Amino acid sequence: ITENALLATTVANTAQLNDGGRQPIVVLNACETARMHRGFTGMGGFASAFVSRGAGVFIGTHWSVADAPARTFIEEFYKSFTVRKRGAEPVKLREAVALARRAARDGGDASWLGYVVYGHPRAVVGPDA
Repeated sequence: ITENALLATTVANTAQLNDGGRQPIVVLNACETARMHRGFTGMGGFASAFVSRGAGVFIGTHWSVADAPARTFIEEFYKSFTVRKRGAEPVKLREAVALARRAARDGGDASWLGYVVYGHPRAVVGPDA
């Protein structure tokens, strides 16, 4: 571990993400960022650390994901979840994840299966996001 490494324990002990009811989307688009770790008091890791400190959605991976499916997954997720056309209903988290998985799958590299998403499946992005 380098001196500049972000640790799940640092997030769990210091992050303040719930700002007046607004809960951010946290994406750690790097290898094995969604893996759980055993600790003295239970299971831990980035997912539990960020969600417990106020993140509305956490996205990480269980294993290494190749560059092309990683980019496709995240671009499609953001496009469908955060961009709303005027007058259109917001896209729910579960729908945005399904669209992102489909787009990444169509690239032919199965490493996209490593993505893990934590959040309420019916969550939507607010109108002023």
